[in-house]
Amino acid sequence: MDVCSAICVSAEREALKHERRDVACYVLIEMRERGAACKALQATSLQGTELMDTSEGPSGGLTTYLVVYVIILVISGLQILIAYSNVEGSRIFMRMLALAIVQAGLAITFFMHMKSEKRNLALFLLPATVFVLVMMNMIWSDSFRLLNMRPFAH
Repeated sequence: MDVCSAICVSAEREALKHERRDVACYVLIEMRERGAACKALQATSLQGTELMDTSEGPSGGLTTYLVVYVIILVISGLQILIAYSNVEGSRIFMRMLALAIVQAGLAITFFMHMKSEKRNLALFLLPATVFVLVMMNMIWSDSFRLLNMRPFAH
């Protein structure tokens, strides 16, 4: 069943459910009978749009989620091992940060469905996130001023 036939069938059902025929539903029912007009409507409505590839489903299936979940659990276990290891502080920090970035990337890609989003959204979010972090860095230096100057001292 093509897109236009599905629209026409749902319009018929909606009209029968409400026991009345709106102008829009009536036109769609007549378009179904004509066929050619329906195909023209379908061609113009789909022109210039991108369709999502649903060959594997929109999310990739349950096994994909379980594999990603297990990987995130393994990374969490590695973080616990690193935390209890006898290594100097800066090395622990860099290792934990690298693992946290990988975990966040997996969570964003699969559980927040960024994998199926358009590339433009990701290209917009990355600079916006960097901008917010830079602005937060600018404000943090002002908070240290409060410690040194004691603005409310008597």
